[in-house]
Amino acid sequence: MRVRTARLRLRFYFVLSVILAGILLSPLLWHLSKMTRAQADYDFKTVATEISWVNRYAPFLDRWASFREVKLWLGLNLGPREGLEQELARYGDDRHRLWLVQFLLQDGKTSEAETKAGLISSESTRTLAQGLLALAQKDPEKAHGLLQGLTGLDEKEEFLRHLALMQVYLTLPDLERAQAEFTVLLKAEPHNPAVKMLEFNLALTRRDWDQALALSAELDQKIPPTPVYLVQKGLLQIYEGKLNPAVITQLGEFPQGKSYANYLLGIKALNQGDLGEGKRLLELASAQGLPGELALDAKSALTHTNERLRAQDSLAAITQGDGR
Repeated sequence: MRVRTARLRLRFYFVLSVILAGILLSPLLWHLSKMTRAQADYDFKTVATEISWVNRYAPFLDRWASFREVKLWLGLNLGPREGLEQELARYGDDRHRLWLVQFLLQDGKTSEAETKAGLISSESTRTLAQGLLALAQKDPEKAHGLLQGLTGLDEKEEFLRHLALMQVYLTLPDLERAQAEFTVLLKAEPHNPAVKMLEFNLALTRRDWDQALALSAELDQKIPPTPVYLVQKGLLQIYEGKLNPAVITQLGEFPQGKSYANYLLGIKALNQGDLGEGKRLLELASAQGLPGELALDAKSALTHTNERLRAQDSLAAITQGDGR
């Protein structure tokens, strides 16, 4: 009888402990499930919120590799970027080395990215990294040669290959092939903001301003702004005839932000017919430092502006000489 009573008591305590554990763990499991769903949908803000909750109420999970992976994924896509390069460098596998190459390319560190790409052991993954490097170095023909027909990649790497190829075709430009790559990307990851961004770039390349404006409104809700995106958005607003001052303010928060802002304001001045002010602002932006395509566009705009100013001076001289 005593043995039976002891067994019943033991069973009772076991069931009670299971119930209590379920009650205690249910909020954690709910937040982890929400974080996983948000990551699948590329809902960066929700992922960031759930990570903050876990860091506060379940910091022991930072020892869990899968949770650290989510934090790395968020850092690459949204930030914060402080310490992320060192964290990625701690890993010795090809996946994290590829992530590190992407991180370095985002920061414009092409030499470091080339070094890290050389450390990738898988030939296919290494070739993919070299293709991304060539694209960042403004060599779309080389990137195409490396990426087209590349096999032996996993699902995520294959998606990245198509993403890079679409950027190649937009740069060339080959809009028919860019559209074909976009179809593949949209089918693979319809919620990925990178796909939406390339759709936005495709609309810009096609000069489909209405679609670009609609896509810009969607992107504002999905991605953190980057300088290049803000410049694109600002140019669209200039096309509409109303540059939002908030774009200039946001650009000022980035390194070299003043050069981007002056470039936009210069284009706005030219668009309004104020050639002298446009010339001054574009020269200032160029002196402050602009990246690749913007530097070339500013140079081209300055050339045309100088030609128009010279034409105005010549016209004024002719008019004055004619007594008018």
